[in-house]
Amino acid sequence: MYAVAAPPDTSTGGGAVLKPPDCSPDSLQTKATTRVAADGVLGLITLHRTGCTIETDPATVRLVDRNGHVLSVPRSSGNLTDPAGSKRPDIAEYAGNVVMGFAWTGSYCGPAAASVRVTVLSGSVLIPLQGPVPSCGEGSTGSLVPGVLKEPGLAVEPAPVAWRVLRARIVLPATTGEGPIPLVVVLTNSGKEPVSMADPCPDYLTTTSLAHGAEGHQAISVYGGGGDLCSRALIVKPAAPLTLKLGVLAFPAFSDLPRTPTVRGDPVTVTWSMAGVPEATATAHIR
Repeated sequence: MYAVAAPPDTSTGGGAVLKPPDCSPDSLQTKATTRVAADGVLGLITLHRTGCTIETDPATVRLVDRNGHVLSVPRSSGNLTDPAGSKRPDIAEYAGNVVMGFAWTGSYCGPAAASVRVTVLSGSVLIPLQGPVPSCGEGSTGSLVPGVLKEPGLAVEPAPVAWRVLRARIVLPATTGEGPIPLVVVLTNSGKEPVSMADPCPDYLTTTSLAHGAEGHQAISVYGGGGDLCSRALIVKPAAPLTLKLGVLAFPAFSDLPRTPTVRGDPVTVTWSMAGVPEATATAHIR
């Protein structure tokens, strides 16, 4: 549940979804929990009711003490390198099954957090908060970072700031033919400390595109896919690149019919993106 979505997929988003009537905020089943993470705590807020719409926004999440006062925890946008996104947050809202992620980072030394408050439609919901909070270090230096909405029942945590030192490189053969293309990504850490991708763990997005023409500039096919790195706890250490063998990409995988034929020398470009890490691109040519 504590995962970071890939950057938004720009392919088609599908058809419209029928919008049920709005939920009244006081009719919702709610829950808010936290768990310890490398740079503070991660939180999940669940809002649920069948048969009505829950229109909300993770950016409205606030931390509240037992007296109903909003805690003075600064709000932050967090790591904005390829920020995690959602193509269709309305699907979760219209299904009445919303899970929002947030991060509370750094140190905190103020009044205890008793609940979280989140806006729903024109009102708000106050939800008791269960779980740990950031420890008190040298003063209150923490911040509250909202996630985004994804598919029904799936949370999207913000990408940790620690991932900013990661870089990705795609390893492709210089030439390729029609058939599966192995997807190999090498992650490196330019920082001084190991970086964990265990809690939260990242989803990733891949795009395979083929172009041809006199200068290879005419895009004739684009195919997107992806996956996640949640099957094992990955750690990227400084000066120790981590190689990920992520299966194969189907090629060609065209949506246009009849299929445009490949031509010797056509460039095939693979792009790999993960929230919090600069996008990686590599190109091979049809042999």
